[in-house]
Amino acid sequence: MITTPPGTVLCNTDALWTLESGAAGLGWLFDYTQSNERVSCSKFLPYISSPLMAEALALREVLLSSKHSLLSKVWFRSDSQGLITAINSKIYPVELYGVLSDIEFLSSSFSFIAFSFIPRAQNMLADSLAKNALRTARLY
Repeated sequence: MITTPPGTVLCNTDALWTLESGAAGLGWLFDYTQSNERVSCSKFLPYISSPLMAEALALREVLLSSKHSLLSKVWFRSDSQGLITAINSKIYPVELYGVLSDIEFLSSSFSFIAFSFIPRAQNMLADSLAKNALRTARLY
């Protein structure tokens, strides 16, 4: 169990990758528990190598977004157990080394940061955002 300091923002993140196109939809949701406010974001990325890379890129995007929003305490949650295990163990698969090194560097910008795995059923909103980003991009 993670004990968070007051003012910690919860952030769920997810990605959807398709084999046919190699494209990915990314989605994340900031939950400001103190103000009962939620802010959602999504992004489409073409030419992604794997589902795990898509998940890692989603997390890097949300870290950049958090830093630009001047958030200092964030708990990042993902339904990608492989990604969360790699980040917390600091044992980076070769494919993800660059992206996970970026995540590690960006992490130093926060006064409190945590990464944890959550079941897919608890990540449905971020999942919907990722699906919508992919679906919308296919329309153009």
